[in-house]
Amino acid sequence: MDNIVLEIKSTQEIDGQSDKTEFVSYGKYLYSENGVEVTYDESVALGVDNVTTNLTVDKNGVVKIIRNNGDFGCLVVEEGKRHLCQYHTAYGNLMIGIYGNKVENELKSYGGNLTLIYSIEVNSGLLSRNKVEIKIREEKQMFFIFGFGP
Repeated sequence: MDNIVLEIKSTQEIDGQSDKTEFVSYGKYLYSENGVEVTYDESVALGVDNVTTNLTVDKNGVVKIIRNNGDFGCLVVEEGKRHLCQYHTAYGNLMIGIYGNKVENELKSYGGNLTLIYSIEVNSGLLSRNKVEIKIREEKQMFFIFGFGP
């Protein structure tokens, strides 16, 4: 599918405080026997101009999220495993640990749902617990026909 709509809901819990974010974006979707690739704009959600996010889910359920070809870093979420990831901030680079608690991949050729539940660690200490829910559907094109005159 070329044109898709993504509805993304994110919940982050830090020290018992919960923060929720929701946004809608548009992008491209490629489904194959090897997995899924989604490319979408995340500028509005992050408050930074020209941020393109590439999300892949391979056939083993490993999810990679890369922003601006790695300029903002890469996040890898795999159920039951911990990955070290580079994350870029305005204050410098961080090496963070990502532990994948759960990956629910219900993506099909027509779109579907992807849910990620993971923890972020910094210096081997828990920073946050996170849940990201992504719904992907085809963007419907609307055409209107106007009649003029008698």
